[in-house]
Amino acid sequence: MRIVKLSKEVFGFDTKDGCIAYFQHVLPWQKERFNIMGEGHHIAPDGLKSNEIVVFCYDGNIVCIARTDHIKVDPSKKRVVAIILKEGTRRVFADPPSLQDLENILRARGITSNLVKSQGWNIIDENLEKDVIHFFAKHDWKEFDL
Repeated sequence: MRIVKLSKEVFGFDTKDGCIAYFQHVLPWQKERFNIMGEGHHIAPDGLKSNEIVVFCYDGNIVCIARTDHIKVDPSKKRVVAIILKEGTRRVFADPPSLQDLENILRARGITSNLVKSQGWNIIDENLEKDVIHFFAKHDWKEFDL
């Protein structure tokens, strides 16, 4: 499982609403292809597994989660240039949960690394995947929490 922090410097990601619109409307039109932009740090070609959960964050808010299908690699630069998301797994949050709230839940389960105050592409251990899924389910159903 990965945390991907979206950069405000990438066109279209200059606001939270812009990010949400991208994941709701543009990504389906692009056939679930998430292009990796910019010249900063990128994920290694062997660093992302098929069917891995990717959590997309913008400015401390989790705007989307999805599972990976496969990646596209630029052989000349030896880096990932796109993540193709598995069709039907993308979940966009109109009311995004906080990355800090997720970090707090995971700290209670023993995670010691920072998610909020670190760079993107953080790895969350697979044994915490159910806790993360439960966090998102609880967020989605918070209006019905008894």
